[in-house]
Amino acid sequence: MSVFVIERNINLADEFDDKDNDSMTYAVIFDENIPVATGRFETPDKQTLRIGRVATLKSIVGNI
Repeated sequence: MSVFVIERNINLADEFDDKDNDSMTYAVIFDENIPVATGRFETPDKQTLRIGRVATLKSIVGNI
């Protein structure tokens, strides 16, 4: 929520879309105990990994 809603000023109702469902897998990257990035991906078949929305805190972008 921090990246899209707060940093990019996107409406909270638009934070999730029709691709946010049980077929998606979500990953979170932490710096110590603080979540700094997240992303989603799906595996439509055994040979394909499709990366979806990725969000990284502005304070982290370019600093890793």
